[in-house]
Amino acid sequence: MIGKNTTAVAGLQGPAGNALNKDATAWWLGTTFTLDMFDPIVFNADIVYGAVDANQKRNDRSGLLFDASLAYTGLDFVQPKLVFAYTTGEDDKTDNGSERLPVVANDWAFGTTYFGGSALTSADMNSDEQLGFWTIGLSLEKISFFDKLSHDIHVLYVQGTNDKDLVNSAAKYAAMTNITANGDFLTSEDHVFEVDFNTNYQIYDELAAIVEFGYVDVDLDKGVWEDGAGQNVDFDPSLKFAIGLVYKF
Repeated sequence: MIGKNTTAVAGLQGPAGNALNKDATAWWLGTTFTLDMFDPIVFNADIVYGAVDANQKRNDRSGLLFDASLAYTGLDFVQPKLVFAYTTGEDDKTDNGSERLPVVANDWAFGTTYFGGSALTSADMNSDEQLGFWTIGLSLEKISFFDKLSHDIHVLYVQGTNDKDLVNSAAKYAAMTNITANGDFLTSEDHVFEVDFNTNYQIYDELAAIVEFGYVDVDLDKGVWEDGAGQNVDFDPSLKFAIGLVYKF
């Protein structure tokens, strides 16, 4: 149940939603799948569909997320993994609600920077708004040549699935309540390239020293965003360096 007068919840609203004038309902249905009969080749997948049903059409929201990974676990020094994900994106209208999956609190991630997934810094960007994309990537996990020392490398390509015509005019963009030209929201003309290199030194069973490097290059289409947002969207790449201790007990 979403109570009357609820507003400004980016993960539940449409691109130009109003404050709710009556109670609304939200629901989700999903499942996970693992195939390991061909071990050391392991296939995993998730699928979830969710919807917000409100009395005003522009406050409705519904969408799908599907992801899959194919890992080879037969090597002692590295675990290579191919990953893929797809989420539905917005169409070019605002009066019919949102076509993205509703989100209350997101903990989904590939990589450790753009989508979150970091052991230290949680969600580095606004992961409630990033839905509307497809991504493909390669991870080399648990790279280890010395006892207690391991590394992970992630390389991702992300492309938007949101309709470019939703934001390609100043009037349309001005009417948006939770969409900004900062790389969180990707149209079909926008893409992201990410590289992560992370190191874990397991000092004790419960205590780990972690170092993370992240590189994210967001390329927003100027013809879409500069006409709509009215600002320069030629950004420098985002760089992350994080170091810390994690104690689990």
